[in-house]
Amino acid sequence: MAVNNNNQKNNLEAKNEVNPKKVKQPASKRQVTFDMRTTLKNIDNKVSSIDVKAEYLIKKVPVSVISLHPNNKFSMTGIDSLAKSISEVGMQHNIVLRPFSDPENPEISYQLISGHRRLLATKQNGTNEIMAKIVDLDDIETEKMLLILNLENRDLNNMERSDAVRRLVELVEIQKKAGVSFEGKRTREVVAEMLSNEEKSVSPAQVGQLNRLQDLVEEFKVMVAAGEISREAGYQYAQMPEEAQRMIIQAFHTGKDLTAKDAKKLKDSLAIDFEKQIEIMQETIQQRDTEALELRSIVRKKEEEVQKIQAEAAEARSILSIAQENLRMAQENAQENIARLKNEIEEKVMLEQTEQAKAEIEKLNRNLEKAAKKNDVAIAGAKENYEILKKKNDDLEKALQKKMEIMETDDKNIKVQIKAQQLAVDLIQLSDNSVKITADTDAVLNKLEEVIRKLVGVKLDPPQ
Repeated sequence: MAVNNNNQKNNLEAKNEVNPKKVKQPASKRQVTFDMRTTLKNIDNKVSSIDVKAEYLIKKVPVSVISLHPNNKFSMTGIDSLAKSISEVGMQHNIVLRPFSDPENPEISYQLISGHRRLLATKQNGTNEIMAKIVDLDDIETEKMLLILNLENRDLNNMERSDAVRRLVELVEIQKKAGVSFEGKRTREVVAEMLSNEEKSVSPAQVGQLNRLQDLVEEFKVMVAAGEISREAGYQYAQMPEEAQRMIIQAFHTGKDLTAKDAKKLKDSLAIDFEKQIEIMQETIQQRDTEALELRSIVRKKEEEVQKIQAEAAEARSILSIAQENLRMAQENAQENIARLKNEIEEKVMLEQTEQAKAEIEKLNRNLEKAAKKNDVAIAGAKENYEILKKKNDDLEKALQKKMEIMETDDKNIKVQIKAQQLAVDLIQLSDNSVKITADTDAVLNKLEEVIRKLVGVKLDPPQ
């Protein structure tokens, strides 16, 4: 529910009041808690003067911006006849609103305090605006005004009146806890003054009677609301315990009719029976006290035994704690030894692996040296063979040159020249690959010599 802050100042001032018997309060503060009564009296009268209009800010308000008060739970009857009356003669009393904002409905600007039936009748007539008095009240004062106006202007049954009075009592108690003094008056006196006006006076006893009806069992509440029993009879029943009330309900079910006087007699007789029951209960309590003493003695012995057991348990816990500490230390030592042995094993394994790696490296180094020597020998042989092949190639070129000069115009000489060129290419290739030549060099040279002989018929000296 949204809360108006404009009237919170009055409540804060009321909280700060000191004892009124010691300090004389200003007139505005002494009257702050009873302005409600004056307000309600003025609301019941037809507004006709400029002064009152200025005080209450009377204006036309769109019905679409007015929110109903959630705590107005009384029945809404006679709306049709009221709507007809308003359409014929107009609305005789303005509704009462307070500024209000609803986060769930931003269109709402006011909340209805008084005039729920009039607002519904106006909506039913299709009217879009309604004359309203605008008052600035906080949540508690708003609910109090709503309840009081319903009590004064609505035809409520006794239980509805009791519900309203009980809520007024609760609201006054809330304000008292918040620091509002109400000039030191009792709650029922404050509520009685709220409900009193120029036409009728409500006594604190009547307030207490209506409030007491809330103590009735549900069956009696229904009967009081329906008018089957009077308010006075209900008040007498409400003072009885629940069991006694249900006994009387049973009497009603059997067809016995009880007046308020009968109810009082029955209440008094039941009170005597309850006194006897109380005596029996007191004797029972004394007997239970004796038994309780014996039980306490037994309990005391048991407590001593428990204390002894607790002491033994404490000693056992101490021994267990020491054993646990020793176990923890042993576990820590074992973990340390395991870690040390693990490190030693790892170091030994690493050392063995290092020795093996060294041996393998030495072996590889020896193999590399042997391979390097073999490679050097092969390279040297290849170089030597290359020089031989180069020399023979030079000799061959000379022989070919000589042969070509002789067979320059002969077809055969041409073919020989082509073969010689091909042979030169082969020799160049052999020369490039001479590095790969190993122990088969002599065979290659012999074969080469053979080929040359066939080609040119030149006898070459065998290689040295």
